[in-house]
Amino acid sequence: VSGWGTRQDVFTVGADNAVYQMTWDGSTWSNWTSLGGLALSAPSSVSWGENRIDLFVRSGDHAIYHKYWNGQVWSDWVSLG
Repeated sequence: VSGWGTRQDVFTVGADNAVYQMTWDGSTWSNWTSLGGLALSAPSSVSWGENRIDLFVRSGDHAIYHKYWNGQVWSDWVSLG
């Protein structure tokens, strides 16, 4: 779970091994949204500022992958090795 202010985000791995996100806006939860990827681990997230979320998973090639939210859109997954 990552959040800033009233926004809260929850992440999980689906049966298809993609990462999924649900967002709380202070009054209602969104539907689950696929963020793609191939996760072999539970996702880890951190929010270090308003409108910024960094998300990390271990993927099928056993590398750590990173994706971030900039307040408007999600980046692509990038391998950190």
